[in-house]
Amino acid sequence: MTLFFTESDNVTSYGYAIDKVYEVGQSKFQSYKVFETLKFGKMLVLDDVVMLTEKDEFVYHEMLAHIPALLSKSLDNVLVIGGGDGGTVRELLKHPNCGQITLCEIDAKVIELSKKYFPQVAIGFENPKVNELVADGIEFVKNSADKTYDLVIVDSSDPIGPGVGLFTEAFYADCKRLIKSGGCLAAQTESPWFEGSVIQKIYQNISKNFSYTKPYLGTVPTYPMGSWTWTVASEENLSLPSDLKKKISSLGVLNYLNADIAKACFALPEFYKKKLV
Repeated sequence: MTLFFTESDNVTSYGYAIDKVYEVGQSKFQSYKVFETLKFGKMLVLDDVVMLTEKDEFVYHEMLAHIPALLSKSLDNVLVIGGGDGGTVRELLKHPNCGQITLCEIDAKVIELSKKYFPQVAIGFENPKVNELVADGIEFVKNSADKTYDLVIVDSSDPIGPGVGLFTEAFYADCKRLIKSGGCLAAQTESPWFEGSVIQKIYQNISKNFSYTKPYLGTVPTYPMGSWTWTVASEENLSLPSDLKKKISSLGVLNYLNADIAKACFALPEFYKKKLV
């Protein structure tokens, strides 16, 4: 008899055949599970929601890290809120001009699990450019000095549990205060198929704080409905570099992003546009 893990929202369910259970437990903030799946390799689940799998994590991390990094005028000092698996840090370090990265993750257990079971994702933690902090990202941002970072990335879980405060207007306002001229904010902003009122609220909370707010899309098979969105926001109308193909080729091997996708990802389907207004 095959064992399945099922992610469910009480309306739809997504099932994954499990070959092995590595670890199950409860941290101070959330439940966690690590499985070996038959189709997607190792899988990390937090509060019964799939966070990443070995097979498709590169899509999420490449899109969250590289699009804003290509838009930002500098990467001397970068802040990642959340992102305890290390994948966003790993991708940022591919940029030759990337300086110091501060990662602020509230749950030390997520970092521990990633280092233990997903070393190819957590490899960036070994780099001396990375300052790894276990702290509340909301409080960290609130107490940080103005104009400190060239890029702020919010690599959060869904707007439930410990991640709910990372989607508020007040939090985005604090993020804006930290960003230098020519820099930007980037955040994961849920599935385009997510409930319209939630999508609209997230978009409005960001756009109330920034002059330019640009959602973009990618495909992550193990996320609900297979599609995902991220959003970049800035005070200047930042654009992708004219030598985009050269810049992307300088990053080394990528498995999802290329110049064509970087330009096309900002093209939004009509049903999603309607949810934003």
